[in-house]
Amino acid sequence: MRLVVKFGGSSLRHDFHDAVQLVKMLRDENEIAVVVSALKGITDKLELLSKTRDRKILKSILLDYASFAKKHGIDPDVIKPLSRELSSAFSLNFPDDRIRRDFILSFGELFSASIFAQAIDGVFIEPWGVIQTDGNFGDAEVDIAKTRRLFTRIRDLMEDGKVPVIPGFIGGFKNFRTTLGRGGSDYTAVVAGTCLRAKAVLIMSDIEGIYTADPKIVRDAKLIPFVSYDEALIASKFGMKAIQWKAVKLASENEVPLLFGRTKGWWMGTLVSERSSGMPIITYRVEEPYGIICVINEHPEVSYEVISEGKNWVTFKVPREETKKIVDEMHRRIVEKYLPFAKAVSVAIT
Repeated sequence: MRLVVKFGGSSLRHDFHDAVQLVKMLRDENEIAVVVSALKGITDKLELLSKTRDRKILKSILLDYASFAKKHGIDPDVIKPLSRELSSAFSLNFPDDRIRRDFILSFGELFSASIFAQAIDGVFIEPWGVIQTDGNFGDAEVDIAKTRRLFTRIRDLMEDGKVPVIPGFIGGFKNFRTTLGRGGSDYTAVVAGTCLRAKAVLIMSDIEGIYTADPKIVRDAKLIPFVSYDEALIASKFGMKAIQWKAVKLASENEVPLLFGRTKGWWMGTLVSERSSGMPIITYRVEEPYGIICVINEHPEVSYEVISEGKNWVTFKVPREETKKIVDEMHRRIVEKYLPFAKAVSVAIT
């Protein structure tokens, strides 16, 4: 069975051993490709580096990855070539600052992939060589037709029993690196799943799956076993952080199942496909000068102004500073009528 496994930045930083062991276990009987994010917090530092050119920030990033490699028994020399390349970012000539910014932002995922490939004896892949995008630097779209042809190389590696490790978030346009927007490693994983015709894409993070609301602000949020592509797409567009909306859209268009799980303990919780559990999902995002709350699979009677609505969803405008509190209150009112769901479910891909 052919699978793509993507690891998020938080679980890489805190559950690296579990991530490595999961890949080693899966590759015994499957063809596996891995996609990795930057370690949690690194992309923000790289963003700041691109704006300030502060050498102290650069030193902090390089030290963080060198320490991380050493902690997990990897020779820090594995990232030396990348370290030198990043250090030269401000002495290189770029046509404009957007292109320089994407070049700098690419290094978080590149460092992660080089270390992960070393840990599993995998093959590090330069993503701009296989993922072709448009020239929208900072939020590029992938050209699937061109990328599919280039992925022949990845398929060949997998058929030879090797595990390609692809840095997420990064593509190529002409001779430049592009980034795919925040959460772009999810997009990379689904691109890989689409081009490889994978049986499923595993999205591994520090939580089990998709919940009825953000479990970090709603203590009683319920894990949802099955979420449809349409539900996941609307939820991701209105603030759900579990996956980038472009990734869901591509998965839906190509019918690629997405299986969400927690890296620590290999705990699988939510399958995104055509099937739905029918559970409500409440998401939010904060804008100036108000907050937007989206409710999927329910249409609550509340006093807040409706902004937009669809067949099975509605959005409300709420006071900005009260957004999280209102999400909690709505969740309590809506979800209390549903029977409690199990903490997690086991989903078999057959």
